[in-house]
Order: sequence, then C-alpha cells, then structure tokens
Amino acid sequence: MTKRRSEHQRASPSPNLDTFLSWTDSYKKVSKWFARYNLEEQLDQNDGLVQVTDFLPTSIAEGALRVLQQVPEAKWQTTRADDDVKRNDISHGFLSTKDPSAAPGLKQLFRLFHLLLPEELYTFSVARYTQGHHIAPHDDRAYTDVQMEDGEVVQCSRTIAVIYYLTKNWTAENGGLLRDCVTDKVYVPQFNSIIAFRVPRYHQVTPVSSSQPRYSVFGWFLQPGRLYDLFEGESTQQQQSDIRLTKIRNVNEACDIQHSASQETYCSDGHDAHSYSAVHKRQRKVVSAAANSPHALSTLLACKSVPDTQNRLSNIL
Repeated sequence: MTKRRSEHQRASPSPNLDTFLSWTDSYKKVSKWFARYNLEEQLDQNDGLVQVTDFLPTSIAEGALRVLQQVPEAKWQTTRADDDVKRNDISHGFLSTKDPSAAPGLKQLFRLFHLLLPEELYTFSVARYTQGHHIAPHDDRAYTDVQMEDGEVVQCSRTIAVIYYLTKNWTAENGGLLRDCVTDKVYVPQFNSIIAFRVPRYHQVTPVSSSQPRYSVFGWFLQPGRLYDLFEGESTQQQQSDIRLTKIRNVNEACDIQHSASQETYCSDGHDAHSYSAVHKRQRKVVSAAANSPHALSTLLACKSVPDTQNRLSNIL
C-alpha cells in the first residue's frame, strides 16, 4: 500500500509547478508583485549593479526551479568556444535554451521579466551550468537585429543584463560565481535572487566545480541603435597576450586577476540572437531576431603586481 501511494505521488503533477502556472497566469497578482521594483532607479542608486533577494514569492520560485528541471536533455543546447580574437570569441561553456516550448511554464517564466521594464524590448533564456562550465571576463556588449510584426527590422543594443538564480544551497566552494570586475566583488548564486547591471560592465562566471547543476534565467533589455562600439578587425599582439591570460582556469588563481581599462579585447560568445516576447505597452510583438548579429562579449585583463601571480602567468605566457 505504501509503495503504491509513493508511485502515485511521483506520477502526480508538481504542486509547486501548478502554483507557479496559476500565479503567472494572473496578471493582477503578477503586476501587484512587480510594482515594488523600479529597476532603473535601483541601478542608479547602486552604481550600475544591484542584487535583489526574494525576487519572487518563495512558492513561485520553487515552481520556477521545477520548470527548469523539467527541460528535457535534448532541449539543452551547448554554448561553447575557446579564446579566438579573430572570431570574436572568448572562452566559455554552458547549456542553455531560449525555446519557450521546451518545458511547461517556460513561456510564462520569460514573460515575467518584461514587467521589470515594461516599455523595453527584451530577450531571455535559461541556463544550466555543470562541472567545468564558465564564462571568461566580458562586458556583454552586442547588437541584435529585431524584426517586429510589421516587418520592420530594428538594430538594438543591450543596455541592462539580468540574471535570476534558481539553485538551492549553492556555496562559494561550488564555483560558478559571478565576479564583478569593476568592484572585484564576488557574488555567490543565491536561490530566488537576481543580479542586474548596466551594459557594458565587465564580469565573469568562474568555473563550476560541483557536480550539482546550477540553474539560472539570464537575458538583456534592449534599446534601438548602436549605443557603443564593438571590436572589428584582426587581433593585435597585445590582444593575443590579453587572451592568453584567460587560460588561468583555477578559481583561486582567478582571484589574482584584476581588470584594467587601458587594455581590452572584444569577443563574442557565438550565441545567436534570442527570441522575443510581447512588449505590451508598445503593442508590438517581436516575431523573430535575426541571427546575423552575434553577441559581442568583451574581455579585459591585467595582472596584479603579486610575485606568485607573475610567476604563474609567466608559465602560461
């Protein structure tokens, strides 16, 4: 009898997922909750980067995690590249999907984020980091061609990045930390919290050392036009030297790296343009995003004047 009841419970729909779907389908509940956020003001008050804990009601965050856990293995796409200045690539690797139909509730999860900045275009995906996954220092600069439902194609720039963490009991020892290169502050992914920052801003994700998957939602708000320059052309000797610094993979070694505004290399993660959801206040629906404008991730590295660090770097360079 106990065994049968256990099997029935496993076959039943997840209460957390049901609660999530019910809540996200209620515009009244969702809009009331998001009324507490003024992202632009929060960024201005915190030097361009803000962390928000308890981003969603706890039961809803539990459901959001369940949504990501239900994404089939076949739907996770590998995003990976090595350092290659000529191809605009930096070293990175993780799993992601932008397909809103990949799992029940994913479309609703993406839709939530537009309420942070209802009048802006936006693009979001979900990510799963496993052991060894990382992103080298970069600043998220990119142009994206967005086709509106009236056929107009608008080239946009990323202006604000948002990361929503959905992994429980994550510790610094697990790796996968967000390092803000402007302040050298390290953020441990905290369940049901977001980090948002203005683009461009240099940051990195340190290598994951845990076998536990690290789930997150990530994306950007966009504004029309080219709001900054991207790197184009052949790599220089200095750029190649900077790129070699990113071969330091150990998290402890990464602690000895700081970032200098005088040397920079612009790179792309090779990830194509994301699909877009409705922007309600503009009453315009994004139909598709052209794939001919890659992410433009930038990296900028310099070494602190620490003898041990210099010795380790001399072995690499």
